[in-house]
Amino acid sequence: MRVKSLYTACLLLMLTFSGLFGIAASTYAEVKIESRSDTKEVHALLIILGNDRYIRESTEKNQSMMVNMLKQLSNDCNVKMTLMKSKSNFEGIITKTTFSNGIGETPQINRQDIIRSEQVAEWLANLKPKSQDTVLIYYTGHGEIKDLDTHYLIFDPVKLDGLLRKEVVKSIQGLQCRLKILITDTDSSGPSVTEPMRDEETNTSVGTVLDQQDVLRHLFLQHEGFLNLTAATEGEHAFANSNFGSHFSYALISTVSKFRDTDADRFASWGEFFSQTRQETMNIFRNAAFPPSMIRDFERLGIEGQRPKYYGQLPKRRD
Repeated sequence: MRVKSLYTACLLLMLTFSGLFGIAASTYAEVKIESRSDTKEVHALLIILGNDRYIRESTEKNQSMMVNMLKQLSNDCNVKMTLMKSKSNFEGIITKTTFSNGIGETPQINRQDIIRSEQVAEWLANLKPKSQDTVLIYYTGHGEIKDLDTHYLIFDPVKLDGLLRKEVVKSIQGLQCRLKILITDTDSSGPSVTEPMRDEETNTSVGTVLDQQDVLRHLFLQHEGFLNLTAATEGEHAFANSNFGSHFSYALISTVSKFRDTDADRFASWGEFFSQTRQETMNIFRNAAFPPSMIRDFERLGIEGQRPKYYGQLPKRRD
């Protein structure tokens, strides 16, 4: 509570001085926390596009879940988080914060119009991770697939501003770091965008429940490779609920807290974690109270659920 009060006081102070000195577009403040140079770092970009009022509440919930997860992860590393958020059709914000030991520095805040796709490309171009670091990009908002191998992340439908997902994949694959993660919580309706998924089903009713901190440490700090993950399989939609966020993101975060190690090695592999997240997403879909009109649409379109999907190889354990 003291941290929240301090953050609020600092933010009000920044806004006051920006008004006194006539700074119209941007407000910056910086209070550094001591960086642990001898540890791994996680460079996280959260893209939260709630400029569509119909999905705004669910994207806000997704943001809260992801930020809380990164705070917890920072107990084992430094987390450098950039939040790009479109709050409405006219307002956006970019926030930069470093978390260490679960505590964040006073954020740098840049207020502007809505987030543009070019700002993501700029973030990637300026990123210089170390070889032992992890890079995470998480997107929640609208998506569109027009034809084969064309999956757009939609930043502004009015000005036709979209980012081709495969271009993000290309950029993140070129980074020289240990682990790279791209998670897009958006529709994947249309044909396959890369190679087929290696489908893994796990019996989630058995196994040893691991500590949340161990799960995060294993997944983000003890693997190497590239995780390329979408919220739904082609031809399906990514569903959301304003009370708890999107089905997929909620399942993703809740799996951290109840992950079961089915190999009896007390280690959370991405294969097991993905399977349990996928099953939890399906469980949420089956238990959702959809209106009768939507149920009829599901039957007409042959939609039987929402199944998250990954492309390529899952990251491997690195001892």
